[in-house]
Amino acid sequence: MCLGSRNCLRSSTALYSLCPRYLDTLSTLVEVYENEHHAIVARGVSPIEALKFLMEEHGMIAADLGTELGDRTLGSKTLRGERKIGLKYAKTG
Repeated sequence: MCLGSRNCLRSSTALYSLCPRYLDTLSTLVEVYENEHHAIVARGVSPIEALKFLMEEHGMIAADLGTELGDRTLGSKTLRGERKIGLKYAKTG
C-alpha cells in the first residue's frame, strides 16, 4: 500500500518499491483506457496519412502546417508528397 503521495512521489524507484501493486494496476488501467479511447492503428498508414490525421485532430489545415514549417506553401506541398519534412521538424515535440 502507498504510504502517502509525498512519500511515493520522491522518485520513480521509491514509488515502485512502496506501491508496486498500485502502479501495476494503474498502468494496466491507463493502457486499457488508451486502447479503448485513443487507439492508434498504424498498420498500412503512411507518414502523410498519419500527419493528416493528427492535423485533423488538432483542427489544422495545410496553411497551419506550412506556418509551422516556416512557409505557408510548404504545408500543401508536404501533404501532397512533393516535399519531405526535415529531421529538425520531425523531432520537434
